[in-house]
Amino acid sequence: MDVVETSVQRSLPSIDEEVVGFKEDAQHIMHKLTRGTKELDVISIFGMPGLGKTILVMNVYNNPSIVNHFDVKVWCSVSQAYNRLKLLAEILKQARRDKSEINEGNDIADKLHKNLIAWRYLIVLDDIWDV
Repeated sequence: MDVVETSVQRSLPSIDEEVVGFKEDAQHIMHKLTRGTKELDVISIFGMPGLGKTILVMNVYNNPSIVNHFDVKVWCSVSQAYNRLKLLAEILKQARRDKSEINEGNDIADKLHKNLIAWRYLIVLDDIWDV
């Protein structure tokens, strides 16, 4: 069995360009995020590389109505081959108000659930190649 060491980047991409032609798409996404179901929801945005998906989502992510709507916001750029536990650990690290060290044990999904259960949260997983 081959083990691929992976990284999960925490840094947000910089926005130094305006999204052209995505205003309606951004408004539709923001509407779904703020006025959609109260239940857990997944919104997938996919397409060929270079279409502006990351910039579109970054503009939504930083929009004041989104910032004020969610208690917790997390952005992770996921590498092509990623480790599920490392990804969960990074999400937990960003989501926690307590910034103490996180043990990447097998119970990390349970810890993440307990940390998010009482909050309205937005988690963006950028650059995912495979699910």
